[in-house]
Amino acid sequence: MICFLLSEVKFKKLISSRLELSNIEHRFLSLKNKSALDIIYKPNVTAVVADERHSHFHPEAWIDLLNNLGRRIPVIIISKNNKASHRDHFHRADRVRWLIHPTHNDLIDALISCGAIVGGGKLVSKELVPILNEQIPISMLKTIGALSMLTIDASKFRSVAMKYGSEVHLQLQTCFQKLLYEAWGSPGHFRNRDILCRKSTDSDIYYIFLEKARGSSQIPMPGALERLTDRLVSKIQNKLWEEISAPKKNKMLPPCLDTVPNFSVGHSTLLYNPCIEINSSIETLFEKSRKMATVQLVRIESTQQQMLQTLIRTDGLLYPNYQGIFYAKDIRRETVEGCDGGKDIRPLKSQIFAFESLIRVRQKQAERVFGPQENQMHLNPKYLRPDVLFSLAASCKLSLELDQSCLKMAAKEFDGFPFHLMVNVLPRNIYHIGFLRKIFQKGSKVTFELSETEDINNFELLLRVREQLKELKFGIAADDFGKGYASLDRILKIKPDIIKLDRSLVDGIDKDPSKKAFVEGLIKATKISKSLILGEGIERWEEFDILMKLGVDLVQGFLFHKPQSIHEIKKAKLLETNSGLHVA
Repeated sequence: MICFLLSEVKFKKLISSRLELSNIEHRFLSLKNKSALDIIYKPNVTAVVADERHSHFHPEAWIDLLNNLGRRIPVIIISKNNKASHRDHFHRADRVRWLIHPTHNDLIDALISCGAIVGGGKLVSKELVPILNEQIPISMLKTIGALSMLTIDASKFRSVAMKYGSEVHLQLQTCFQKLLYEAWGSPGHFRNRDILCRKSTDSDIYYIFLEKARGSSQIPMPGALERLTDRLVSKIQNKLWEEISAPKKNKMLPPCLDTVPNFSVGHSTLLYNPCIEINSSIETLFEKSRKMATVQLVRIESTQQQMLQTLIRTDGLLYPNYQGIFYAKDIRRETVEGCDGGKDIRPLKSQIFAFESLIRVRQKQAERVFGPQENQMHLNPKYLRPDVLFSLAASCKLSLELDQSCLKMAAKEFDGFPFHLMVNVLPRNIYHIGFLRKIFQKGSKVTFELSETEDINNFELLLRVREQLKELKFGIAADDFGKGYASLDRILKIKPDIIKLDRSLVDGIDKDPSKKAFVEGLIKATKISKSLILGEGIERWEEFDILMKLGVDLVQGFLFHKPQSIHEIKKAKLLETNSGLHVA
């Protein structure tokens, strides 16, 4: 039963005429009635809705009454006055909810969200996930006689704030909540009448309290909740990756966010036992659900690790594409326009300096190997871009193995092709000269791009390795300069053959005077080391024009050539009828 403590007859009639609770017992009371206090403490009362305009009560007594009542059942205060002076007395009322001039739907939503109405047939307003009211599980447990809940643990999202800032973290939270709302009531997810709430205002922990199970049982059948949690994770996880991969104009997430931390969902069920203190039982319910979320997280991480191991060790799932790198001098606009948007390399064949190997995933083959995506804990292969692939490998402790596999594939496919090859390598792999010599013969035209996404922990060893690479006629390049762990001091010490400016420095350089001045300074400083300067990620002629004027030696990007298989490049017959060809 819901008790309404209302003072004005007109307002009482408004609420009663619009309150669609025909199957819910409710009573309108006045605190002037001596029996009112007795009624609101009866066991069958599930909530109290109070009008704060009761003036015959002393404010302190009114606060104490509602606060103490709120420890047992949900309490909602209604006010039609928005002035702060009327609310001053209630700032200490931490056990109640406050509604200013509510509509009928506002009141219904509030009653559903606090668990006063179970199966009320309406959704909580989907504007903001309501904060957990401790009376929700208590009320539902008493009403149903049993209670099942899910705990959504997205606490790993906090790492985004540490890496990218609190604003990006907030955008991820907003996107995640939107996807939760989309799942709410959709087929295969949690139902319309289930209650979704959040642990606290800025928390990454969410709770779902499930309505009474269909059929004769009050609780879900064995295995049903585990299947539900797997479906939730699979669907929402892939939706998040879809957002990561979306075009810039349509993205809910900022472009800087290239991966999504894992989240998990746990479950637990509790039967009502009046002989056990109910708060203690609810606490155990929450604890078990959180532990199950931890168990699922371990399972998710294990599945992702197995997926990457399979990709690395199964022939044909990974393959290299190659992108042309060109001498910047003498490139003409009409020549670039003849490249058909980077699809045809032939107009620029006299400018070729080298090809860079870039790893790709064969999606169709991978989908056949990993089976249907439904309820799978691994990612859909279509989201496994190279940066995502290496980010997952880092989290699964498989970075070295993936890097080694990429080196082997690049060397195998490029063998016999009379051009210079550039391949990415992690610092920890380049230390093992013996491993590199097994893949690339002495004198091979190979330059190793030292990734700046990983720190160099043994600088003295790297310098010795640098000398050994020179003896073997292998080159070395500093990749992604201006990003990650790269520093000018380290560049000058290593003295790489090539320095690659990170694409973030290239993007929009023609529109950004500060970026232009910064890159100009970098180029002047690095010229001291007699290294060739390469600008990568060039997509517009205006960007190339600025870089060429600033003094870059080499260029790379979709403006000139989009990555192709070695078979497609060989079909271009780059060595025929072209006496001016540079074979680096």
